[in-house]
Amino acid sequence: MRMIKIKEFKQWLNENTSYTDRVVRDMASRASRADRILTFSSNVSYQDELEKCVEYKAVDVSCRSQMKKAVKLYMEFMKSSIEV
Repeated sequence: MRMIKIKEFKQWLNENTSYTDRVVRDMASRASRADRILTFSSNVSYQDELEKCVEYKAVDVSCRSQMKKAVKLYMEFMKSSIEV
């Protein structure tokens, strides 16, 4: 079951970064992919747990790096959603 809010995340990226539409779509896609590998959790150790997953390790290094950045941004998005 998908746990992340893709539409809201894209909107947040558009409002809070200078990323192009393509980069915003890519970040959302990478966050979604991470969520499919390991259901998203706002737990600080999520990234560490994701990196232990066999499916994550099977992804090429460049894509893993992009997923790591997307997860970091998604955590910022979630934090800002709570603070509002």
